[in-house]
Amino acid sequence: MHRFARLTATLPALFLLFSCGGPPGPVVEAPSFDEARRLAVENDDLIVIDFWHDGCPPCADFALAVEEDAGIRRALDGLVLVKIDTRNPEQNALADSHDVRMFPTFVMTDSHGEVLSRWIGYGDPEDWIATVAAIKDDPVTAAERAARHQSNPSFRDALALGRLSLARRECADAERFFRDALRLDPSKAKEADVPIRIFRAAYHGVGEEQIAVDHATRIASGLLQEPRLKPEYAFEVTERFVDAIDQVGEERVIPCLRMAYPHIVDLADAEFQERQNEFFINYAIYVEKNATQALRLKRAGLPEAWSEDPDALNSFAWWCFEHDLNLEEAEQVAARGVELATSEAARANVLDTQAEIVNALGRTQAAFALIERALELDPQSEYLQHQHERFNDLVNGSAEMP
Repeated sequence: MHRFARLTATLPALFLLFSCGGPPGPVVEAPSFDEARRLAVENDDLIVIDFWHDGCPPCADFALAVEEDAGIRRALDGLVLVKIDTRNPEQNALADSHDVRMFPTFVMTDSHGEVLSRWIGYGDPEDWIATVAAIKDDPVTAAERAARHQSNPSFRDALALGRLSLARRECADAERFFRDALRLDPSKAKEADVPIRIFRAAYHGVGEEQIAVDHATRIASGLLQEPRLKPEYAFEVTERFVDAIDQVGEERVIPCLRMAYPHIVDLADAEFQERQNEFFINYAIYVEKNATQALRLKRAGLPEAWSEDPDALNSFAWWCFEHDLNLEEAEQVAARGVELATSEAARANVLDTQAEIVNALGRTQAAFALIERALELDPQSEYLQHQHERFNDLVNGSAEMP
C-alpha cells in the first residue's frame, strides 16, 4: 500500500485577497515546461509546476480544484500552470532534475525557469492560495532570498527558506530557518504555525538520516507539554510517530500518546472526530495493549458505505495487516477492494495489500501470484518491482518474513 505525504503548509490567511471580484479567468496551462517558459516570457508571468502521481489523493484534489475552485483559479492568474505526470517517461526527467519524491510537489519559477519557491502537499485551498500570494508579492529566486536573509535576516525570508529547505529535504537547514523565524518574530511565527514546522523538519530529518531520533523526540515532547496546545499539533505529532514506529520505536511512541491524551480526550468538535477516533485506536493498541478495543473502535469509525469504496476497503485491510488483527476478514475486504478499484494503478495498490495479508496467513505462493498480477497492471512501479523480488525470494526460501 502506497503512502503519500500530505505536508500542508500553513501561512497567515490571505484568502480575502482572492475571495472577491468577478469570476476567475481561464487558467493558462502548458503541455510542457519548455512551452510554459515560452508563454511566461511572452506574458511576463511566473510558472507553477505541479508534480503529480496517479493514485495520490491530494494530487487529485488539486486537479479538481483547478477546475472548480474559484479561489484557486484566481490565485493562478498571472501564472502558467504545467502539470507533470511523474509516471510518464517523457515528463519524468523534469521530476528527476528537481529530485521530486513526494506528491504533490509544487515548484514556482520565474519565466526563465529559476526556482523561486517549492513546497509539498495540498490540503486546505486557503493555504495553497496564501503560499502563492506570498511568492507573487516577493518573486525573488531562492539564491537571492538566501543572500538577503544572510545580510539582513527577516521573518518572511526565514519562513520561506525553511519551507524551501524542507521541500528539498534539507531538513537540518529547514529546522534552522524555522527557528530563525521563531526568534525574529515569535508572534507571527505562532500565527504561521512555525512550532509544528520545526517538528516536521526534525521528523523528516529522521527519515532522511539527517537528524537523530532523540532530537526529534525532544521537539515532540516539548510541543506536547505546552499547556494550550492546538489540537491539530497533538494529532499530527502522534500520527507521525505512529506512522514511523519502526524507526522511532514503540518506547518513544507510547510517551507521546500519553502526553497528547489530555489535549485530545475531551475534544467535542465534529471536525476532529475522525482523527480523535484514530488516536483512541492507537492508544488502545500501544498504551492499553487492548486489540479487541482497537478493532471495535476501528469498525465504529468506518465511513458510511465503506464496503463499496475501494479506498476505504484497502485502508481497513491494510490496517488489519499492520496490526496482525482480523486477517481472514481483511483478505476478503482487500479482494472486494480489488474488484471495485477504478484504475489499474489503484487495483495494483490493493492487490499489494491483499498479497501482504495472504502472505501473513502463510500462503506465500498465492501472495506471489497476487504481486505478479499487481506488477502486470502497473509495470513501471519501482515499489511493486521491489515487492516482486521480495516475494520471489520468499517463495524460493531465500528471504525472511518482514
